[in-house]
Amino acid sequence: MKTKTLIIIPLILGATICTSTSTFANANTFASETQNVTTSSISKPIINEGYLNWLIQNKSSDVKVTLDKENNTPSWIEGKLSVKPVLNSNEALEYLNNNKEALSLSQGEFEVYSVVDSKNGYTYKAQFTIQGMVVYGTQVFLHTDKNGNVTSINGNILPIPLRDYTSDVNISKKAAIYIANTIPENYSDINAAEARLCLYKENGQVRVTYLVYYDKAVNGINPNWNTIIDATDGHIVKHTSVIFTQS
Repeated sequence: MKTKTLIIIPLILGATICTSTSTFANANTFASETQNVTTSSISKPIINEGYLNWLIQNKSSDVKVTLDKENNTPSWIEGKLSVKPVLNSNEALEYLNNNKEALSLSQGEFEVYSVVDSKNGYTYKAQFTIQGMVVYGTQVFLHTDKNGNVTSINGNILPIPLRDYTSDVNISKKAAIYIANTIPENYSDINAAEARLCLYKENGQVRVTYLVYYDKAVNGINPNWNTIIDATDGHIVKHTSVIFTQS
C-alpha cells in the first residue's frame, strides 16, 4: 500500500473508512427525509458534475443512501456513482466539489488530504472548508475501483449555518500558539508547532477557533495533542491528547 498524506483535521465523531456491508436506506427514503425533491426532468449528465445529485433526485436504482438522522446528512452512498472515471486526487476533488448538493452542502469547498492505494482501488480522504476554515469533525472518503469508477462515499458531514465567520477572528495564529504553550502539561516536553482556523460545532453552536498542532516526539512517543483555542477571545475550548508510537 502506498500512502500520500498531508495535514489532517481529526474527527470528533469517529468517521472511518467503512469496509463492511450495511443495510442501506434507498434513494427514495433519502430524498424524502433530507429535502423536498421534485424528480428532475433534466437528461442524465454525461459528465460527473452534478451526476450524484441527479441519481438521487431521479431515485435511480444505481444509488443507495444511508442517512445520518442526527445531522440530516448522508453518511454512506453506494452504487454506480460516476459517469467518467476519477483517476487522481485533482479529479476526486473536482467530483466532490461538483456534487456538494448531494451531500447536503451548499457553501464551502473540499480539500483532499490523503490518497490510499489498496488492492481493490483507491480511497480519497477529504476535509471540508468554509471561508478557508476547516469544519472540525467533517471528513468524507471517496472510494473508487481500480478503473477509477466511484463506487461509494462515506464519512461524517456536519451542517453549518451560512454566515460570515471571518469577522469573528480577533486573535492571531501566533497568539493561539502562545496560549496553547501556556497549558501546564506542555511546558517541558512539547511545543505547539502550527495552528489553523477551523469551525468548531458543539451543542448546536458554531464558533470560530484555532486548531493547534504539536509534532515534537519525546522518546519515540509523539503526543498528538488536540487543542482548540477560541479565535474570538482566546479561551481554551478543548484540550485532549491521543498518544501513539512513531514508526
